[in-house]
Amino acid sequence: MRDVLHVAAPSASRLNPVFRALREQLTKAGKKQLKKWAEVPAGVAVPRNELLLKLFFGSHAPVSASRKNVQAFVARQEQALAAYAEVMKGIERRREDPQAPFWLMTLSFGQHYSEALVKWGNETLRELDVIETRQKRLKKRSRRESNA
Repeated sequence: MRDVLHVAAPSASRLNPVFRALREQLTKAGKKQLKKWAEVPAGVAVPRNELLLKLFFGSHAPVSASRKNVQAFVARQEQALAAYAEVMKGIERRREDPQAPFWLMTLSFGQHYSEALVKWGNETLRELDVIETRQKRLKKRSRRESNA
């Protein structure tokens, strides 16, 4: 990595300064490697999602556990959307940067992805409501039949 970057990434916690530092500190060899890497077709990432695994086996746990997990998931995606809005403000202040349109493309992906996950999460919560209502009805019916 030393032949690619002059110095390790700065300690700044904000994303934009890190990217700026990386761009400014690339050596000629690093720029050459980056160009070569950028021209190689991107691989397909296989997502691994613990929430989906838990939902897959959801009938083996209380619906309330699934609901809690999905609610937390939706909340995290909503937090990500808020963070993306802040990043957008930073990019808008640097629109003249030739890299800005590319930053916006990747930011847009994150926004669309999180929006889709929020939509899915809300649909899933509605379906969990249906399942829970059905389970309560069956439980009531079972109690009535056992009392009869």
